Amino acid sequence: MSTTPSRALLAFLMTACGAVMLTACADDLLAPPSQGVPSQSDTPSPEDPLSYPLLDEGHRGGHTWARYCATRDDAAVLPADARTLVQPGISDGRAVHFNVFWEECRSKVDMDYRNPQTCGEYRDWVQQGATLIEGKGAIGSGSIVGGSGGETGLGLDAEAYNSLWQLWGLPGRPADFDQLVAERWGFALPDDANPYPLPGEDPNQTDGGSGTLPMGLTQLRTADGTWTGKMGVTCHVCHSARIGSPEDGAGLGAVYGTAGQGDLGAFISDFGNGFGRLLPITVNRVRGTGNVTNYQLLVMLWLIGDAAARPGIDLDSFIFAPATATEDSPIWWNIGHRPAKFYSGAMPSDATRIMLQAYMPLLGENGYDWDEITRWTDAHDRQAEAWIGALQAPRWPDSTLGPVDTQLAEAGAVLFHSKDLWAANLDNPVPRPAEGNGSCASCHGAYAPRYTHDKAFLASPELAGQAAFRVPNDIIETDTAYTLAQNQGVTDYFKYSWLFYPRTPGEVGACYGSDNYQDYQGYLAPPLYGVWASAPYFHNGSVPSVWGVLKSETRPDIWRRVSTPSAGQPERALMGFDTDLQRAYNPEHLGWQYEEVRCGTPGALPLVDCNQLPGVDQTVVQQLQSVLYRAIGLTWNLDIPVMTRQQIENRKIYNTGAYSQHNGGHRFTDVLTDNERRALIEYLKTL
Repeated sequence: MSTTPSRALLAFLMTACGAVMLTACADDLLAPPSQGVPSQSDTPSPEDPLSYPLLDEGHRGGHTWARYCATRDDAAVLPADARTLVQPGISDGRAVHFNVFWEECRSKVDMDYRNPQTCGEYRDWVQQGATLIEGKGAIGSGSIVGGSGGETGLGLDAEAYNSLWQLWGLPGRPADFDQLVAERWGFALPDDANPYPLPGEDPNQTDGGSGTLPMGLTQLRTADGTWTGKMGVTCHVCHSARIGSPEDGAGLGAVYGTAGQGDLGAFISDFGNGFGRLLPITVNRVRGTGNVTNYQLLVMLWLIGDAAARPGIDLDSFIFAPATATEDSPIWWNIGHRPAKFYSGAMPSDATRIMLQAYMPLLGENGYDWDEITRWTDAHDRQAEAWIGALQAPRWPDSTLGPVDTQLAEAGAVLFHSKDLWAANLDNPVPRPAEGNGSCASCHGAYAPRYTHDKAFLASPELAGQAAFRVPNDIIETDTAYTLAQNQGVTDYFKYSWLFYPRTPGEVGACYGSDNYQDYQGYLAPPLYGVWASAPYFHNGSVPSVWGVLKSETRPDIWRRVSTPSAGQPERALMGFDTDLQRAYNPEHLGWQYEEVRCGTPGALPLVDCNQLPGVDQTVVQQLQSVLYRAIGLTWNLDIPVMTRQQIENRKIYNTGAYSQHNGGHRFTDVLTDNERRALIEYLKTL
């Protein structure tokens, strides 16, 4: 099927980053086991929890099976998935509380529910998922709306890519073209090959070509291995970034599954071949963010396919729901410690179809075929999840950012797990959660072996790092746009959706069986593995550092991350965020360096961005925008086209007065002292 540029671009907009909450992979699973840390279940359990250490630097997230198989051969039988242990009643009366639980999906609809049984089978699944999700020109690489075939349906090709310098107004193709593309869009260049053909090259004579694509693009190949010269868009446009370099430590450089740093608006503008530069539609407003659960665009896609499975749905209520708007990319390596997914816990983690929603082959050569789309998804989603769930967080790079102060970190571990933030002498003004011990661990889970082996905290040490507490809005107090967007219309729409595994058309989905997923008025506290490498923070990316999370008065209102130095030639390039750890990371506060933006600064627009009225946190223009975005969510996607260099630069500015971008909340940690915050930060480095 031929696709016009307008339809292709619209298809991308409808699916780019939409509801694809992916997770990623541990490379050591793809090779024979040679090293790793045994799971805590392998360690004898003395009756006294105090015999266990306070620090456990071996556990860096990742799925139960990934960590288990790291030290075992292919014949080893897999243990239970630790997430399945999170069931009603398991945390009652304990210091760590769960109120969102694991729920199975496939077994309820008589699908092939067989999990891998051994480490060897699991490694096979991981490898299959890596081929699909990692990209980099592998045969069978997946791409947005293209599935795993050699066609993408988006019409992106090497010729258009190689001519981008003309679009930028440069006099010739620069020698560092690949780097400048990555900087302009904010995508990471990989540390290994991701080839495309340079002008005049035949990719089939040059092993794919001599150029290097940024993460987020992959050159496609046919089933027989033939390079096509066409490019597919991958989930890494939102879910991957650079953090330092490989020289800083293992797992650093190009990192899968951390907070994104790209600007989808700039990418779409450039790759629209002129059309995208005029189309007033966006899927993000700030570099490094995206509307990843864009319900109003999503419904346009699903109306095509399974509308018959959703009788009596009030689509007006769905379409006119508020916009979820600005969101930060969820951290991939923590999904193995989340029984439910999305910031609100709105879907059980066993519902894996949605992980490939953006990859479904919607615009292939044979046109739209719903039956084929569903068959393809069910044939690939669990393998993709296996690759996704295997990632582990990068270790703290002590050679670059300094060693962890062990004594201070141990003090932080005690504070994290046992300090009651609502103790009588603290006079915490925020309402106290009804469950848990009032500590950080109460919401975010327990990590220190001394506490994970204490039955007062967890029913089993296998629950280490599991986080499944949805904090009500009146306690967390962060921007509510995301949760309010999940109104009754959205709820009703999804419970009949194919994504929730209805047994027959018209039935409520098999994975929508409990009030766990019907009460969305709050945010699911995330696991904290690799939190040092996850900045910025909150679901909307509104707080640049952990220090700001812990001390609300220090959060900037309008701010901008520092950009990569332009090597003395600023006129020829538009640089992205600086990811050099020595130059751009703040190890004391745990976050990227930033500068505050004041009224009058280029990019800060009077009346729109600043000059608020006394006692009001928004300008008049911002208030009017908020009213519109709450009434008709799709209007958030209408924006001034990204065209000029200055417009793209302005999108680096994060304005907390804008709709969905407020930085308030999490005020219950304001009762901490600065010394306690320093200890907590030192402890978080060890995760």
